[in-house]
Amino acid sequence: MRNMATKNSRNGYICPMNGNNQEKFIKVWRETYKVTWDGAGASGRLGLPHLTSYMQETAWHHAQSLGVGFEANKQDNRAWALMRMEIWTERLPGWEESLTVETWPAGIEGFLALRNFRFLDHENQPYGRAATAWLIIDAETRRPRRPDAFEYLSKAVVPADKPVMPAPRKIKTPEGNLLKVISKKVSYSDIDMHGHVNNSRYIGWFLDALPTSWHLNNQIGHLCINFLQETFENEVIDIYFKELAEGELFVQGMREADNKTIFTAELNFTNHR
Repeated sequence: MRNMATKNSRNGYICPMNGNNQEKFIKVWRETYKVTWDGAGASGRLGLPHLTSYMQETAWHHAQSLGVGFEANKQDNRAWALMRMEIWTERLPGWEESLTVETWPAGIEGFLALRNFRFLDHENQPYGRAATAWLIIDAETRRPRRPDAFEYLSKAVVPADKPVMPAPRKIKTPEGNLLKVISKKVSYSDIDMHGHVNNSRYIGWFLDALPTSWHLNNQIGHLCINFLQETFENEVIDIYFKELAEGELFVQGMREADNKTIFTAELNFTNHR
């Protein structure tokens, strides 16, 4: 899925990260991707599941450069868990167009480590932006660890030339009945190297519940999603919709076995035909 990735090492400064050691800290990490045929899909535009995959890939590479990537976390028996994500898009690139993803740490809120993103075209004009909130968890107990143990997080300052964004919000479940639209059995292709469903899969699941005609005639300008529980192979997730207002949709994913809410999401969209 990832293609034509490049890294930009500008905007670096020296920051103490491990004891008295001084390491180079790249404040803003940039990678550029080219939209592939499967990434564009029927609409001819990059889909949100692919966009969130690019976000994760870019964030992972930045974390790796900071010494808190997948391998380092594995050795320390910890893992990053994405808890909330909020995306605003003005437009999305089409097939064979380039997308540059910028990301930077944006501080700490309680146990949550905040990370922001910006999406740019080949002329550095904006496609959109995103805010994310992550937990650092113990890989065995799944209990959270305090993020301020990482000095680069506790001292993170949003670069002056980057947009200031609020932390992604908690979603409230609306009153009233929800409409069950699809059930999804978790399969091998949904599982990532942590052994659970990757968050971009949830987005793909509920977007698949909307007909192709909807996707061809509407554009999603805003997505907020909260990830509340892990899911694993062979579990069945029921997905429910509720229309909140014109152009606004609430989504809930519930595990069939115990009726626990796995994720909630809100979409805002406009008709562009």
